[in-house]
Amino acid sequence: MNHPRVVVPDDFPQVIARSRAYRELQERASVAYFDTLPGSEADLGARIADAEFVINIRASSKFTDYVFQHAGHLRLLSIWGTGTDNVVPTPHSAGIAVEVVDTGLAPAVENVWSFLAGEPANVVAGSAP
Repeated sequence: MNHPRVVVPDDFPQVIARSRAYRELQERASVAYFDTLPGSEADLGARIADAEFVINIRASSKFTDYVFQHAGHLRLLSIWGTGTDNVVPTPHSAGIAVEVVDTGLAPAVENVWSFLAGEPANVVAGSAP
């Protein structure tokens, strides 16, 4: 069975690594986890290059045209927070859905499974599967 490729590119300071939801995510997906902030746009692009799903933790990670151009497999950008001000431009033109989850990691992880099932929740821009 192919596991979805999920990237957490920016968990610093760490908030996800110790959570139950993260452990469940590791059991059901192929997860690339970074406990440092990307140092540049190029670094962020490299971190998410093979991702289908990104769970973005820190608003300091800017999702720009350059970053999206290097994320050829990306289907869903899940932003853990309350806004999308770190996403410039709107990625829906590339067929990437964006969701905002302000209630914790567990809902963000569950939304990955909902997205795969064709029932995305909290999508604010982009296309559904």
